[in-house]
Formats: sequence, structure tokens, C-alpha cells
Amino acid sequence: MMEMGILLAFTMGMIGLYLLAWIFLIPMKVVVKLMCNSILGGIAVVLVNLVGGAFGIHIALNFLTAALVGVLGIPGMILCLLLF
Repeated sequence: MMEMGILLAFTMGMIGLYLLAWIFLIPMKVVVKLMCNSILGGIAVVLVNLVGGAFGIHIALNFLTAALVGVLGIPGMILCLLLF
């Protein structure tokens, strides 16, 4: 009978560990996606400023453009080009 209690505790622990991992995994996917968008968007802004400088095109680096490019990535950079 003692083995049944140990087996039940082990099973409940594994279920709890699975739920805990699942709760933290979903927000981490969002964070990783935002980080990738931010890095790609930042590289795109730098490239636009370097190449576009010869043509008089640049994107100002301020809080609004950084947030826009950080959340949206490359489409945010294109939106900045169209708006500013």
C-alpha cells in the first residue's frame, strides 16, 4: 500500500511540474519573438540610416521609433519610413 502513495505523489509532482513549465514556456516564446523582432528591426534601421544617408533618407532613433520597430520588427521599420 505504501508504494501506491509514493506512485500517486510522483504522478502529482510530474503533473505539477508539467503545468508549471507550460505556464512559463508560453511567455518565454513571446519574449524570444520580441527579442528577434527588436534585433532584426534595429539592424534594419542601422542599414537604412547608412545606405539611405546618401539619398537623404533616415529614421530618427527615439523612443517612438524604437518601440515601433521593437514590437513590429521589419514591418515597423517600413512603417517608420512611410510615416517620418
